[in-house]
Amino acid sequence: MRWLLWGLCIAGLAGCNPAVPGDVQEQDESDPVSGTTEGDATLPLDISGIRFTERTPGPVMVVLETELPTEADVQVYVDGYLVKEEAIPRSCQVLPAVTVCEDSVFRKVPVMIERSGEMNVEVVAMKGDRWRSESFSQTITLASCQSNQATYESELQPILRGSCERCHGNGNAGVFTADDTWPQFRTSLINRGDAFYRYPSGQDPGHDAHPFSPYDATYRLMAEMLWRAEGDFSCS
Repeated sequence: MRWLLWGLCIAGLAGCNPAVPGDVQEQDESDPVSGTTEGDATLPLDISGIRFTERTPGPVMVVLETELPTEADVQVYVDGYLVKEEAIPRSCQVLPAVTVCEDSVFRKVPVMIERSGEMNVEVVAMKGDRWRSESFSQTITLASCQSNQATYESELQPILRGSCERCHGNGNAGVFTADDTWPQFRTSLINRGDAFYRYPSGQDPGHDAHPFSPYDATYRLMAEMLWRAEGDFSCS
C-alpha cells in the first residue's frame, strides 16, 4: 500500500474565508500513546500520540504523531499487516559556518482504519545493522458504516458549502462545485486527488485560500472520502 493521502479541497480565488466545521471538530480525539519498545535504545524512535475522529461512519484516518530516525527504513504495521513503508532521508540545516544534521525528524503518519475495535500498531525502524520498534494498542469507535453517497451528503458536502462555496459555488474556480453530486465529486477526487489534499491546506502553492490545516479533522474527512473514491470502497 502506498504512503497515504497527503493533502485537501482545491484551486480557487483569494479571500475565501472558511466556516467552522461543526460536528466533525467536536468529535476530534487526540490521545497520548504509551507504547512498548524493543531493539537498540540509541536509535531515536517514538510514537507520542494519535489523532482521529470518533463515531465517524467509517472508515477513519488515524494520524500517528511520531519521531523517526533519519537515514532509516521505516515500516508501519496495523494488526500485523504492513500498511506503509518509507526511507527517511537525511535532514540537515546549512548554517553560515557549519552544516548541522539531525538524528531524527518529527512526522505525522496517517493510516486508514475500516472498522471499530482494537487497533494494534507497530512501527519498525532499521538503520544499517541497528533496529528498533515501538508498538501500542488503541480502541477505535466508529458509527455504523454509511454508503459513500450518504457520507458525502451528510458529512463532507456541508463543509464544502461552508468553507469552499464562495469560490466553488458556481464552477468558476474550476474542478468542482460545492453542489456537485457524489458521482460528480468522486470523479473530481479520482482525477485530481493530490490537489484536493494539498492546495486548501496550504501545502502547495496555487491556492490562495487555506480553509483546512494539515491533518485536522476536516483534512482527515477529505482524506477518508478520497480513500473511498480511489479504492472503490463500499460498506460490507
